[in-house]
Amino acid sequence: MFRSYAPIYEAIGEDWLSLRLLHQVRRWLACAGIRPQSAADLACGTGAVAVALALDGLRVTGVDRSPEMLALARQRATAAGASVAWLQQDLRDLELPYPVDLMTAFYDSLNYLLSASDLHRVIERASRALAPGGILAFDLNTPLEYNTWIGGRNIVAYDGPELFVVSRRTFDPQTRLATGRIIWMLREGDHWRRGEEIQQQRAHEEADVIAALSAARLTLRSRLTLLGEPADAQATRILYLSQKPWPLSSPTGATITQSPPDDLAR
Repeated sequence: MFRSYAPIYEAIGEDWLSLRLLHQVRRWLACAGIRPQSAADLACGTGAVAVALALDGLRVTGVDRSPEMLALARQRATAAGASVAWLQQDLRDLELPYPVDLMTAFYDSLNYLLSASDLHRVIERASRALAPGGILAFDLNTPLEYNTWIGGRNIVAYDGPELFVVSRRTFDPQTRLATGRIIWMLREGDHWRRGEEIQQQRAHEEADVIAALSAARLTLRSRLTLLGEPADAQATRILYLSQKPWPLSSPTGATITQSPPDDLAR
């Protein structure tokens, strides 16, 4: 996935949602008095969030499985004058060179994990890579969103004079697997080139998410919508913010607060 589609993803500005989520995380951190010094953006894609965090002054690592996405991320960082370390890794085998204060995984990246066991594994690896008191922030499409794909749902993602992108989305509630068939037409001179990519996601139940966080010894601090409001039972996307506990004796002068409010948006 995200191989032939990588330049299309970049061209149509798909990273807008990740940047919107980053805005909510920044707001939450500021209200809690949390000032991370280092960060890792998991499934970083073309690098929008990683570069933004680096420009905030953080020491940043971007992680993605797709070499095509990482190539575009490097170009973005160079153009922005941002210093980011890039790692090509499968999140299920995540290893960072140093613990980080903040870890993000945006744009329903963890929905691409197709089993509850993989979700548990990635969150456990993320927890290990967090510094004490560190924050893990990620969003997920909820089963309510995928239920709108039952029977098929066509979405025009981009319609321009040089590029047209449409996706056909379907969902099987029995397997809880969703399929997106992305088709694009790219103008090349007097001709159009057609491309296609198939992507799959899983509708993770909230009970699985809570269980994975608990098993990884992470404390859930907040559940927010894209607008930064408390997520209720009708939410189709939830931003989860969780924290790794401090050891019994924590260092003085730490920049991460021990117990941020459970829900700063209230």
